Amino acid sequence: MKKILIPIIAIIYLALLLFPTLAYAEADPAASIITATGSDVPTDSHLPEDYRFPARYRDNAVQFRTEDGVLLCGYVIGEDRRGIALAHPNGWMVKSWLPFAERLVDAGYMVILWEFRNIEPSGFAPESESRRWDLDVLAAAQVLRERGAEKIMAMGASDGGTATAIAAPDIPELVGLGMLSSPKDSVGDAVEAMGNIKDVPTFFAVSDHDSYGDFYSHVAALYEACPSTQKELIIIEGNDHGTDMITPIVPGLGYASFPEDDEQI
Repeated sequence: MKKILIPIIAIIYLALLLFPTLAYAEADPAASIITATGSDVPTDSHLPEDYRFPARYRDNAVQFRTEDGVLLCGYVIGEDRRGIALAHPNGWMVKSWLPFAERLVDAGYMVILWEFRNIEPSGFAPESESRRWDLDVLAAAQVLRERGAEKIMAMGASDGGTATAIAAPDIPELVGLGMLSSPKDSVGDAVEAMGNIKDVPTFFAVSDHDSYGDFYSHVAALYEACPSTQKELIIIEGNDHGTDMITPIVPGLGYASFPEDDEQI
């Protein structure tokens, strides 16, 4: 049983329910970074069918533009003034977060999941900008704002968590941060960025025998650099990495589904 779910839900509750509501102004449609929605958005049809984002979410598809002009493709599911951005690990697919995202939607949150730059169906950036995943996180947060979010929690796994930490200081609505198995310097200097993040609840998790390497030392460094007075580091026994820590793997599908027993839920 992967009990990491309990502290993750707790930090989300603290961040999104207990923090004061920020002033909110309706987004200016003329300034929207959203360029297409629904069936007009390119999908991951290049992948084998079992690996694609479920067709039932086709109407939730959204295409949006980053600060440096890259077109990203993703999905916004749920509706609420509390938004959560879920950045996937490098080498995993967008829907590696989907089972968890569906739980968040059931709990009343709005969630965005997207594909990073230089990975289909999202657009491509020049080599010099190919690792600017932080700009992708910022754009995803902007989409949540345009959809009505007043409070935003940013979460990421592995490189997605590193990018999230780097972007976090520039998300004004940020009320919480979550990082799973994140390296400190894969897509930028996350340790330095940590020092610029305001005092928001922050959650870290890592496996003690991560099958992809010594991620404990990376996550521990990020935890130490985090200035928040409300932070928690969870060390999981096992070798799971990133989103695999909270979702058991379904062989051959590239993503996972939660068990349905009451304790896991």
